[in-house]
Amino acid sequence: MCTQLLEYYEWAMREPPEIIKAYSKVCSYRRDLGLANAPHLPTAAPFGLNPVPRLLIFGFDRAQQKQFDSTAIERGITIPGFAREHIRTLGSPRSVNDTHLE
Repeated sequence: MCTQLLEYYEWAMREPPEIIKAYSKVCSYRRDLGLANAPHLPTAAPFGLNPVPRLLIFGFDRAQQKQFDSTAIERGITIPGFAREHIRTLGSPRSVNDTHLE
């Protein structure tokens, strides 16, 4: 798991212009299709890329979320800027919202 996060970070650091260009196209397509009201779409260009990954872990109920200790995960990740707030425990993918991605 830590390897995948590091690989994502390294890719994002190597390719920011290409990632932003591709995401801009996706945003444009969504607007053309009338799907631009999605809250995560930027409303204006240019926008930036934050290469620090977010780790969303699914399958937790509220009690488990309160007891979760991310210390071992944090120690295993050596990405500049990655911190405890980038690790989120959630019940299901349906419960993801924009605050989980900040």
